[in-house]
Amino acid sequence: MNKTIFTATILTATLCLSAPAYPFGFGIYGSIGGGKTDVLSWSNDDYEVDYSYTHMYYGGGIIFESADEEDGIFHNRLDLGVEGMSVYAGRHDYRMLIKPGLVNTFAFRVAGNERVRFWIGPQIGFQLLTGLKQTTRRKTWGQARKDTLAVLMVLAPPATQLYGWYYLNRDPVWKRTIGAAVPVGLALGVNIAMTETAAFFIEGGVRCGLLALTGAGFNYEGYSHIGFIFGAI
Repeated sequence: MNKTIFTATILTATLCLSAPAYPFGFGIYGSIGGGKTDVLSWSNDDYEVDYSYTHMYYGGGIIFESADEEDGIFHNRLDLGVEGMSVYAGRHDYRMLIKPGLVNTFAFRVAGNERVRFWIGPQIGFQLLTGLKQTTRRKTWGQARKDTLAVLMVLAPPATQLYGWYYLNRDPVWKRTIGAAVPVGLALGVNIAMTETAAFFIEGGVRCGLLALTGAGFNYEGYSHIGFIFGAI
């Protein structure tokens, strides 16, 4: 898993840094999106869906955009953002789940004029996932610690033994978990110039790719961005 994450990081960084250097702009954006993740397991010599969960996220970040100075057809857009993420209907419960990462879009102008630019293009990114996952002390404690509790429970009265069993097996605790995602997708949007050096933009798209959080699987999602950019229009 660590080797996969490292390889994905190097690949994403290479693609993002390989774009030509053109007139430069930067801005801020807000984001919202959601999707579904199918967690896979190995069974009968093949991968199959073990369980699925849906998720929603919202956040924001900064965007850097470089433009082709000659004809303005190609723009490279790099998003650096942080999003809060909520998971629903899954096998595990999470708290304070966040998703920092970067996504690079290779945007090609398809229509417009000096004030408005419609664009479309592929994108690739790398995102970290971190949050607190609900678990129990039985799953997180070492054997020595569980053995000590078992001895104390034997010496305790029945009511205390019952509570000790609940404390070990059912009482929820929250443990830090870390994962990663490698989204690949297609985005489209429009930049609308407000002044000579500032523009309002709307962007949306669909993504799919690998996502690992407790279990590894395949993720599908849609998203939208709204923001402002200064410089390259």
